[in-house]
Amino acid sequence: MKKIASLEVSRLFPGSGTVRENPSKDLLEKVDYLEETGRRVQELYQRGLNPRQIARRIFGPELLIAYVTLGHFSGKCLVQSYLRGGAAPTPNPHDLMH
Repeated sequence: MKKIASLEVSRLFPGSGTVRENPSKDLLEKVDYLEETGRRVQELYQRGLNPRQIARRIFGPELLIAYVTLGHFSGKCLVQSYLRGGAAPTPNPHDLMH
């Protein structure tokens, strides 16, 4: 995202469906958010919280999309990807129910 933000991009078509005009500022804000989230994940992990606890504390309850995607798009999966340096594990759908 940093690389894209540094380019002279006039329009961005993200997966969310919201077309962004002149998206550099939005991309840099997203980078800042993701980096800060990563710091918070690491801090909570160092304090002894597990990925499920960290996700709940940072993101709140899981959204419906987590269930629809069998956990692939969940707070817990995002936390695990931060802890593994970007390599997200395949979630166990049963884990979403607990």
